[in-house]
Amino acid sequence: MSVYEIARIMPSIGLLRQRAQSLAVLDAILCPNADSRRYFYSVQWRLDSQLFWMDSGTGDDLSVTFPAGAFVRGFAHESPMSPAENSDELWPGMLDGLPAEFESLLEEPSFMYKDVLSATFCMWRAATDGQWRHGSVDLPETDTSSSDVDGSEMMRVLCEEAPPLYVDFAETYYPMPVSREAVEQIWRTVPLTESLVRELNPSVGMAELIEEVGLAAYPVASQCFTLSGIR
Repeated sequence: MSVYEIARIMPSIGLLRQRAQSLAVLDAILCPNADSRRYFYSVQWRLDSQLFWMDSGTGDDLSVTFPAGAFVRGFAHESPMSPAENSDELWPGMLDGLPAEFESLLEEPSFMYKDVLSATFCMWRAATDGQWRHGSVDLPETDTSSSDVDGSEMMRVLCEEAPPLYVDFAETYYPMPVSREAVEQIWRTVPLTESLVRELNPSVGMAELIEEVGLAAYPVASQCFTLSGIR
């Protein structure tokens, strides 16, 4: 799979944002230690932009920026398309056709490798556009068994109507059984309740999730609020 295939199955900007927020909240519930989490979301990244990001912990990372539209940047450290494998240069054609409104993101320090964008694939969609777009890249031939030459497979979890990929990941990555039903509710952005949180992780309560839920702008059931905040 490559950016060409992923772009064809990407959801709308609104649905992508919703699923990104859900992933961040799911990870916050299952893993209270932020240093060990994989997925994060912040509505406070910039005044005009929200940010979803993934850190594999093994050298791969992903960011989805939501200004007026969406810009996806992914980096797979073993990809032959990595700048480190190409004289510290971005793979040719990767940003061909990028709208001007996304250009400032190309100089975001946290997205950089040395003086170049740290990316093995990119996609974008302007707020007024009807489809996802990407540059015209010639994918390299590879002598490995992996078909994920550019690392874009990491976007698959955000392209699914149901979240089996996340459940499979969580059951492997976190040392606990994961309730598929509870995950599906959060995937559909059902408002959080104490019981829903504890169905996923009995050792975590709503009060411990105030910051993460707020950063993700995820909905919380009204009965979970008091005059001073979340119960």
